[in-house]
Amino acid sequence: MKQPTPLCFLVITSLAFAFVAARSTPRGLNAEIEALQELDRVIGLPGNRIVRLTANLIFLDAPAGVGFSYSNTSVEIDRPGDNSTAFGSYAFLVKWFQRFPQYRENEFYIAGESYSGHYVPQLANVIFDENKKAIQENYINFKGFMIGNGYMNIETDLRGMIDYAWDHAVISDGAYKNITASCNFSAQIPSQECSNALQQYYAVYNIIDMYSLYTPRCELGYPNFTVSTAIQSEESADSISNFADLLKIPLGYDPCLETYATQYFNRQDVQKALHANVTKIPHPWSLCSGSINRAWNDSVRSVLPTIRKLVDGGLRVWIYSGDTDGRIPVTSTRYTLNKLGLKITGDWSPWYYHKQLCCLYLSYVCTFSEFAEEMAELWEGAYDSGSHSNGIYHQNLRMEPMYEAFLCPLTKQIMCDPVTLENGLTFEREAIEKWFKECRDSGRKPICPLTLKELNSTDLNPSIALRNTIEEWTQRNEAAQLDVARGSLTLSSSENDVLQALEYVIDICRKSRSNKRIVRNAELIPLIADVSKHSTEEDDDNKEAIAAGDTIRTIVKFLPHEQYQEREQAVSLLYELSKSESLCEKIGGVSGAILILVGMSSSKSENLLIVEKAEKTLENLERCEKNVRQMAENGQLQPLLRLLLEGSHKTQLSMAAYLGELVLSNDVKVYVARSAGSTLVDVMKSGNKEAREDALKALNQISSYEMSAKILIEAGILPPLVKDLFTVGPHQLPMRLKELAATVLVNIVSSGANFESIPLGPSNQTLVSEDIVHNLLHLISNTGPAIECKLLQVLVGLTSSSTSIKNIVAAIKSSGATISLIQFVEAPQREVRMAAIKLLHNIAPYMGQELADALRVTVGQLSSLVQVIAENNGISEEQAAAAGLLADLPERDSGLTHRLLEERAFDIVISKVVSIRQGETRGSRFVNPFLEGLVRILSRLTYLLDEPDIVSIVREHNLTALFTDLLQMSGLDKVQMVSAMALENLSQQSKHLTKVQVHPQPSFCLSIFPCLSKQPDTSGLCRVHGGLCSVKESFCLLEGRAVEKLVACLDHQNEKVVEASLAALCTLLDDGVNIQEGVMVLYDGIKPILDVLLESRTEILRRRAVWAVERILRTEEIAYDISGDLNVGTALVEAFRHGDYTTRQTAEQALKHIDKLPNFSGIFTKKGG
Repeated sequence: MKQPTPLCFLVITSLAFAFVAARSTPRGLNAEIEALQELDRVIGLPGNRIVRLTANLIFLDAPAGVGFSYSNTSVEIDRPGDNSTAFGSYAFLVKWFQRFPQYRENEFYIAGESYSGHYVPQLANVIFDENKKAIQENYINFKGFMIGNGYMNIETDLRGMIDYAWDHAVISDGAYKNITASCNFSAQIPSQECSNALQQYYAVYNIIDMYSLYTPRCELGYPNFTVSTAIQSEESADSISNFADLLKIPLGYDPCLETYATQYFNRQDVQKALHANVTKIPHPWSLCSGSINRAWNDSVRSVLPTIRKLVDGGLRVWIYSGDTDGRIPVTSTRYTLNKLGLKITGDWSPWYYHKQLCCLYLSYVCTFSEFAEEMAELWEGAYDSGSHSNGIYHQNLRMEPMYEAFLCPLTKQIMCDPVTLENGLTFEREAIEKWFKECRDSGRKPICPLTLKELNSTDLNPSIALRNTIEEWTQRNEAAQLDVARGSLTLSSSENDVLQALEYVIDICRKSRSNKRIVRNAELIPLIADVSKHSTEEDDDNKEAIAAGDTIRTIVKFLPHEQYQEREQAVSLLYELSKSESLCEKIGGVSGAILILVGMSSSKSENLLIVEKAEKTLENLERCEKNVRQMAENGQLQPLLRLLLEGSHKTQLSMAAYLGELVLSNDVKVYVARSAGSTLVDVMKSGNKEAREDALKALNQISSYEMSAKILIEAGILPPLVKDLFTVGPHQLPMRLKELAATVLVNIVSSGANFESIPLGPSNQTLVSEDIVHNLLHLISNTGPAIECKLLQVLVGLTSSSTSIKNIVAAIKSSGATISLIQFVEAPQREVRMAAIKLLHNIAPYMGQELADALRVTVGQLSSLVQVIAENNGISEEQAAAAGLLADLPERDSGLTHRLLEERAFDIVISKVVSIRQGETRGSRFVNPFLEGLVRILSRLTYLLDEPDIVSIVREHNLTALFTDLLQMSGLDKVQMVSAMALENLSQQSKHLTKVQVHPQPSFCLSIFPCLSKQPDTSGLCRVHGGLCSVKESFCLLEGRAVEKLVACLDHQNEKVVEASLAALCTLLDDGVNIQEGVMVLYDGIKPILDVLLESRTEILRRRAVWAVERILRTEEIAYDISGDLNVGTALVEAFRHGDYTTRQTAEQALKHIDKLPNFSGIFTKKGG
C-alpha cells in the first residue's frame, strides 16, 4: 500500500542555530520536540569565534508510528528495531534527495541525542556502506555525525550514571557503595541484590528532574505518557528485567516543554497548518510512543564498533555531553570515549560563547597502534586465536578491542549469527535454538535463559547490524594481524617470530576459504616460501622437517598459481627440498607434481627463472626411478632413455619394459625410435627371452606410427623379427612372444615402406618373396587364433600396397591357399574373421574368379559373408570389407548370383541400401564404402535380365526407381557409375518388356476405304518404346524420370560416371526404339552430349558421344541447327580422322548429316579400307 504524504519531516531554514542542549530522545520520542528546542539559536565555535550559519535541517519522525509518522501495520506484527529504523531512515533520505535534488551536492550531517546514540551511528553506517555501491542519484554527500548525551555502550553508560549521581550528591555514599558492590553492569540482567540497591537511586529521580539536576520540576504536571517520567511503583526496580530498560525513560530539558508541546501539536489548526495528520491517526500526538518502546525488536548493547568503523572510514564525529544531565551524563560519555581507545591530540580546551566559557573539549585521532593494553588482553581471552602463546606477539598485533555486545550470554563466545528475542536480549542463533529445544524436550514452556521469564514467542529476529559490525570488526583485526605477520616473515626476523607468524597464518586460513584468499591477496605466500627456502638451504634436517605432513602437497598447489611471484617461490622451495635424495620420492608421490614441473620446464611463455628452477628440480627428481617413469608418462622421455642407454643391465630392462607400457604421442614415438631404436633391436637380436620380451613390448609401442616404424626398419628390425616368427624347435620363442613379434610386424608393414627392396638376410629375400609369403601362409594355417589374426593383418598390409600386391597374389595362387584363406571367413573370433575378409577384399580384383569359384563350391563361407553384411550394429569396417569383397567378384558369374539368391543376399542388400538412403542407419566412416559395395552387389541382377526369375525380383523391388534415386548420391562416384550402368542394362530390356497393343485386322471394306476406319488410340503409349511402359514393369527410363538425372551426370568430373550415364541415355536411341522420339526426349541433353564430344576426355567417351550425335543428327531440324557449329564439325572431323574403325564409320555418317561429306562418298565401304 502506498504511504500517505503528510508531514514526515520538517525542513526549516534559519540564520541561527542552537547550541544543542543536553536532551534525551529515547526510542519513540518524536522530532517535533527537538524542533521546538533547537531552532533560532546561535552556535559559538572554538577560538572566540561566533558564526551564524545557514543550514537546511530535516527533523524526521522515525520509526513509523511516532509523532505524525504513520504505519498501517501494527507494531505487534511489524516490530520496530534498531536495524529496521536505520534502513527505513536511509530509504527516506534517498527519496527525499530524489524529490529535492538541488540539495544533493550539499554536505550532509546527522545529529541526535540520547537514544540517537544508537539511531545516528546505525543510520550513518547504512549510508556509509550503501554509498560504496550507490548510483549517482542515490549517493549522499555524507561527511559526519553528532551525538549529544548519547546512549552508546550500556556498561559505561550505566556505570557513568551511578558515578555521576554520587559525584553530584544525588545519592548517598551508602547507596553508592551498595550499588557498586551489588551490580555488575557488564551483565545483561541485574541480580536481585542489584535491583534492591538501585531503589534508592530511582527514588531520588522521582523528585528531581533527571535531565537537568538544578532545574525545578514542571508544576503544570506531565503528559500522560505510557512510559512515565521516572520509574513509578508499577514499574519499580523489581519489574525491570534488563539493564537496557534503565535507558528507556524519556523527558526533555525544559520542565514544562512536554506539556506545552503536547497541547500545541494536538491542536487541529496547528496540524492543518503543518499539513500533518491528514490520515487522522486514531490516537493523540504524544512526546513518546509507549507501544513502539514495548515492541522494540533489537537493541545492541554497544555501538562502539560501528562508531570505530566510521571513524576509520574517514567520517568526522562530534560527541558532546551536558554537565547537568543525569540521564546519559558526561561521566558516561567520558567512560565510553575512553573505551574507544582513541589517541588524544589535544587536551581539555575552552570553547567560548559570547565571551563566556561554553564548554571544554578534547580532540582525538584514530590509529590502530594506540589501543589500551587491557583491550588486547580482552581480545586474547574472548577471541580464539589458535595456539599463540607469546604475549609480546599479541601486544604487537595492534588489535581493536572486543566489545561485550559481541559475546553470546550463553556460549561466552563472539557471535556469528546474532538474533534478538522479544525481550530485546541477543544470543547466538545456534545456542538459543538449542536452549529452546531443551525446553521443548523437557516439557517446559520457553523461557529466556537470562531472565528465566516465560516468553510469548520464540521468534528470532536477526540482528543484521550487529552481525555486520562483528564481521567488519573481525576483518579489521585480522587485517591488522596479517600486517604484523608480514613484518615478521623476513629473513632478519627471529625464528620465534617467524614461527608465531606462521602459526597465525595457518590459524586464519583454517577458519574459512575466504581467509585463504585474503592471505594470498596480502602477498604472504611468497614471504612464507622465501623464509622456508632460506631455512632449508644446506640443512637436510630442516628439509625433512618442512616436508613432514602435507607441506609438499601444499607447495605443489602453488606451482600453477596465477601470480608469478608465488609460482617462483613455490618452485624455488621445491628445488631446495629436491636436493635431499630421501625427499625425491615423496615429491614425486604428490599427484600432479611432476606433470606441473614438466609443463613449467617446457613452457615458452613462462619466466626463464621459473623454467630453469623447474628443470633443475626435475634433474634432482631423476634419482628416483618412479619419478623417471612419471616424467615419461608426461612426455619427458629423456631421463628414461638415458637410463635405457646408460643404466645398468637391470635398469635397462626395467626401462624397456616400462616403455612398452607407456602411451606415447606420435612425435615421442619418432624421438624414441631415433634415440633408442637400435639399442632395442640389438636386445631383440641377442638378449635372453626376458630381455627380448621387454624389447618387443617397447618396439610394439614405438612402431605403431608410420614415421617411427620406418626408422626402425632402417635400424634393421625386419630380419630378427621374421626370424623370431619362423624359428621352430628348441630355440623358438614362446607363442606369446611370437604373437608380440607378429604385432610389431603388423605395425611395420602398415608403414607403407617398399618391402620389395628391403632384404631379410644374405639370400636377399624380402618380405614379399614367394618363399617368405609361403612361410607366412603355412604359419597362419598351423598356429593359434591370436597369431593367425596378426599374420593375416600382415598380409592385409602387404596387399594394401600397389607395388607388392601382385607378388602376394602370385604366392597365394602358387601355394594353393585360396580355400584355406576363405575358410577363415567362418572363424569364431571376430578379429580373425575381419582380417581374413579384408585380405580377400584386397586380392579380389586380382583373383576374383578363383574366389568366386571357391565360394560356390565351399559350404558356409558365402553365408557367413551375407550374415556379416546383415548385422544391424551400425556399419563396421568388417561389413564394408565383406560388401566390397562380394562386389569385386565377377558380376556376370550367374552361378554365384544364384547362390546369393539362395542366401537371400539381395533382400538384405536392398534393405540396407534403402535404410542408408533414408537415413535410418547410423552413419560411420565406413558408410560410403559399405554403400558402394551394396550397390555393386545389387547391380549383379541387371546382368541376368534374360532370366524371368531375375526380372520378377527386379520388378518386385522396383530396382529401376532405386537406381534412379541413387544417381543423386553426390560425392559417391562409384555409386553413381554403377547405378547408371545398371540403368543401361535395365533400359535395354524395356523394348522387350513394353506392352505393345495388338489391333484387329480391318474388314474388306475398310481395307478398301481406310479413310472410313477409326484410327487406333495411341494415348498413354511410350513415345520411345511404342507400348505401355512403366518404371516398375518395363524399366522405362522415361517413365522413371531418369533421363534428367542421367543428363545431369554428363557434367560429372569423373569420366567413368559420364561414360556410364551416356551409355544409359544411348539406350533411348538404340535400334528397336523410336529414334526420332528418343531424340525429342533427349532434347535438353543434346548440348551436354555435344559437350562430351567436344571434350573427348577418353576414347570410350568419344566413341559413345560420336554414336549418340550421329543418331541425334538424323533429325533434319537438329542437323540443320548444329551444322553451323564449327566446334561440333571439328570434333566429328577429329573422330573421323583419329578414331578406331567403328568410330570413324559413325563419324562419317554424322558428317554427312551436317553436309560435311557428300552423300555419294564411298569411304570405308569395306573394313580396313
